[in-house]
Amino acid sequence: DGLARASGAEPAHGGFGSLLALAQALAAVRPAAPVALDVLCQGVYAVTGEEALRPERATLTGVATVIGQELPDLVCRVLDVSGTDPAEPAAAAVDAVHAILLSEPAEPGERTLALRGRYWWRREFEQFRLEPLAGGATRLRDGGVYLITGGLGGIGLALAEQIAGRAANPVLALLGRSAFPAEAEWAGWLAGHGDREATGAAIRRLLALRERGARIAVLTGDVTDADQLAAHVASLRERFGGLHGVIHAAGLPASGLITTSTVEEAEQVFAAKVGGTLALERACAGDDLDFLLLCSSATAVLGGPGQSDYAGANAFLDAFAEQRRAQGVPVTSVAWGTWQGVGMARSVAGALDRGVPAGTPTHHPLLRRLEVAEGRWTYVSSFNTAQSWIVDDHRLMGQGLVPGTAYLDLVYAALAEHADGRVVELSDVLFTAPVIVPDGQTCTVYTTIEERAGRLSFSVRSRHGDTWQEHASGAASYAERGDESPVDLAEVLARCEVTEVVDTEDELRHRFRLAEFASDTGPLRFDFGARWQLVREVRTGGRRMLATLRLPDEFQTDVNEYPLHPALLDMAGGVFRMHAEHLYYLPLTYRRMRVLHPLTGTVYCAVLVKTPAGSAGETLTCDFDLIDTDGRLLLQVTDFSVKRINDFDGLVEQVERATAGPEPEEQRPALPGALRALSEGMSEPDGRAAFDRILAAAWLPSRLVVSPGDFTALRRLAASITPALLADELSQLPPPSSTHPRPELDTPYRAPGTDEERAVAEIWQEVLGIEPVGVDDDFFALGGHSLAAVQIGTRIHSRFGVELDLRKFFDGPTIAHTAAMLAAGPGAGGDDGDVIQAVRRNEPGGDPDELDELDALSDDEVEARLRELLAEDEETR
Repeated sequence: DGLARASGAEPAHGGFGSLLALAQALAAVRPAAPVALDVLCQGVYAVTGEEALRPERATLTGVATVIGQELPDLVCRVLDVSGTDPAEPAAAAVDAVHAILLSEPAEPGERTLALRGRYWWRREFEQFRLEPLAGGATRLRDGGVYLITGGLGGIGLALAEQIAGRAANPVLALLGRSAFPAEAEWAGWLAGHGDREATGAAIRRLLALRERGARIAVLTGDVTDADQLAAHVASLRERFGGLHGVIHAAGLPASGLITTSTVEEAEQVFAAKVGGTLALERACAGDDLDFLLLCSSATAVLGGPGQSDYAGANAFLDAFAEQRRAQGVPVTSVAWGTWQGVGMARSVAGALDRGVPAGTPTHHPLLRRLEVAEGRWTYVSSFNTAQSWIVDDHRLMGQGLVPGTAYLDLVYAALAEHADGRVVELSDVLFTAPVIVPDGQTCTVYTTIEERAGRLSFSVRSRHGDTWQEHASGAASYAERGDESPVDLAEVLARCEVTEVVDTEDELRHRFRLAEFASDTGPLRFDFGARWQLVREVRTGGRRMLATLRLPDEFQTDVNEYPLHPALLDMAGGVFRMHAEHLYYLPLTYRRMRVLHPLTGTVYCAVLVKTPAGSAGETLTCDFDLIDTDGRLLLQVTDFSVKRINDFDGLVEQVERATAGPEPEEQRPALPGALRALSEGMSEPDGRAAFDRILAAAWLPSRLVVSPGDFTALRRLAASITPALLADELSQLPPPSSTHPRPELDTPYRAPGTDEERAVAEIWQEVLGIEPVGVDDDFFALGGHSLAAVQIGTRIHSRFGVELDLRKFFDGPTIAHTAAMLAAGPGAGGDDGDVIQAVRRNEPGGDPDELDELDALSDDEVEARLRELLAEDEETR
C-alpha cells in the first residue's frame, strides 16, 4: 500500500534511523487495520558466500525484529534482496522484487528471508557440535597476551578467570570505561572501602587472578576512541609483545521502547558494539591473532520488547564476523544467551521498563524487574534448592524454606536502586505465611513496591492457581543521613554488664539447641547449612547481649550480591532466643528497620531484649544493631518480634501440600509463558564451560549462538510475542490490591464524615479488600479476623505514629469507634478513656528501665481475637 525508502545518508546506523522513524509514525497513526511491513535491504545476510556484505545495514534488523513485539497489529518481514543487481537503479530494483513477490510469494509466516535469483531462502539454525582440538589442546597459549574489552564487567571478569585457569601466566589486559584504582592502590582501597562495592569486588577477583600467576593490566578508556585504543594496544606490545587474542565484551543496554527511543540514544548503544569493533580492528591490524571473539547476544535474533537498538547493535557483530571471516580474519561472533545474574544481559521481561524513567535494572542475583507503572514496581524472584543456597541451606522437614529475611533483602535491593545515598527504612513489616520450596520445584515470588499519597508500601506474594498468597508486607521510606560517628564497641560491651561468655562451637550449638532443631523426634525439624553456622561468640548480661557473627571464609563474598545477607540477618534476629524457654518460633514483625549500609561478612550484633521476664513466651521482642569491625553502624532494628509456633500440624500439612507437586499442567497458570521462557538463561558455570569449548574447538564458524535451550523453539516463542500477549501475561502479575463490593449487612451504610474516619476507612478497605466500608460496619461482619486486626494496627502506626489498643479496638470494632479514639488523642478521657495512646519508644540501646514493660497476649486470645501482637503495658495484662 505504500513505499518508504531510506536515503542512504545514515552510514552510522545503516537504515536503523529511517525504520525507527517509520515505526514511530505507524504507532502515532494507529492504523485501523493490521499492517504488513516488508523491509527490503541488501548486504545483510550471507547465503551463497558471494554477497557483498554491509554489516552496518544489519542494525536495521533490530527494529524489524522488535516492531511487531511492541506495536499492535503490525507484522514485519526483513527481505534481503542482495541477489538483485547492485548497479540497478533503486526504483528498478524495487520493481523487480515486487514482480518476484507477485509471482513467487514469500512465505507469510517467515520473518527473515533472502532472495537469491528467483528463490527465497529461509533462515534456520542447527545444533552444532564443537569438535575439540587433538590432545585436549586449546587456542590459549601459556604466557599469551589477551585483551578483553568490558573486562571489568561481570562477563569480562568471568572470561578472564577462565583464561587464567586454562593457560599458565597469561597477560590479561582488561579495558573499562570507568576510572579504576591503580594496582599499587588496591590494598589501600580495600582497607578503606572493603569489597562491598563493585570496585572492591573486582579488586578481590583481580588479586585472585594475580595469585594464580596471571599478569594484570587494567586499562581505562573508551573502546570507541580509536586513538586512545591504539595507544593502549601499542603499550601492550611494548610491555608484553603482540596480542594473541581479543575478546570484545563491551556494550551498553537497550535505551527503551520504540515509541520513546531516539536515534541519538540508539547511537550510544551502537557505539561500543559498532564503533568499538571497527576501532579494535584498526588497532590490532598488526597482530597475528589466534582468535577474535565478539560477544554478541541472542537478542539479535530473538528481539524482545525494549531491545530494538541492542538487537541491532549485536546484529552488526554477527554480520561483521561473517564479512571478515570471508577475508581470512579469525573472528567469531558468539551470540550469548542471558548469563543469569552476570553482566549486562537482561531478561526479555525485564526490558519492558527501559522506556520508563524508573532507574536502572537491579543487579541483585535473585531480583528481576518485570513491570514498572506509575507509582508501582514489580519484581520477580525464583527459588529452588538446586540453585539457591538461601533455601538449600534453610530447610523445614527436609524441604527448602525461604527465610523471612530473604524478603527484606529483596525489598531493600529494590529500594536501594532509588535511594540516591539516603538511608532506607522499612517499617511495620509483617510476615504472614512461609514459602516452602520442595526439592525439584521452583517457587516464584513477586515483590511489589507501590507509592500512594506519597507513602511507599511493599508486599511479597506468590501465586497458586488463581489465588495470590501474601507472605510479607510493610511500609518503606527514605531518610537523610545524620551523624554517623563510629560506635564505641567497648562502651556497648560495658553496657552489657557481661556475666557469661559463650564462644566454643560445642557450647554455641548447645545453647542454641541446634541438635533439637535437627532432631527427627520433635514435632518439627529444621536444618541449617554452613552459611547459618556463623555465630562465633555471645557475651550476655541481663537484658543485653553482644554477639560476633562471621560468615565462613568461603562465603565472605556473598555480601557483594546480597546486601542484607539473609543468613546473617536471620541469625542476628535469632541471638536473643538463646535464653528462650520454648524452641520453635517464626518471625512475626519488624516495627522498624533502618539500613544505613549493606552488611559485611563480619558484624557485631548488639541486642536489647524487651520481653519482660516471666512473660508467657508467646511472643519475644528485641531491638538490635549491626555494627561492622570498624565500628560503623550498618543497621538498626526496633521491635523485632517472633511468634511461638503452636499449630505444628498445620505447618507440617503445609509442607506436605507443597511436596505433593505442582498443579496439573492444564490447571497451571500461563504466567509468565513466553516471557519467562525467553528470559531464562544459563548459569555462570554453564557460560564458562561453553567458553572453554569454543576456545578448544578444532574449527569455529563465523557465528555461534550459545543457548541453554532449544533455540528453534525460542525463535518461535519470540515470534509469538505481541503487545496483546504482553498485556495478558503482565495482567497476571500480583495486583497492588484487589477489592470486592461491600456485602449485605444488617447495619445501614454510613459514609465516613471526618478526616479521621476517612483515613481509617481507607486502611480498612486496603486490608479487608472491601470497598466501600461504612463507619458503623462491624469488623467481624466484614470478614475481619485476627491477622487483619494486626495489619490494621500496624498501618495505623505507620500512618499516624500511634499504637492501636487492640483490646479497646475489639470492644468497639467499627471505624467510628477507632476514629474517635484517634481524634481524642493521647491522654483524652483519663486513664480509662477509649483513646489510642502514643507509646514512647526509646532509641535502640536505651536504658531498659525506661522502656514500657510489654507482655504477650495469651495464645487463646491471640487465636480468638487478634492472632498476635505485642501485649500492652504490664498494667493492662
